[in-house]
Amino acid sequence: MEIAVLLKQVPSTEAAIEIADGATSIKTDGINWVMNPYDEMAVEEA
Repeated sequence: MEIAVLLKQVPSTEAAIEIADGATSIKTDGINWVMNPYDEMAVEEA
């Protein structure tokens, strides 16, 4: 049996999120990216 789990990286909860110019995205400079906590649980279950 093969199991595939999709993962998503999200900004750390400690990161200060700022809106980028144009108001369509966030500034990604200096943000620490971590695995989505729910995805981490899915990997453990798989």
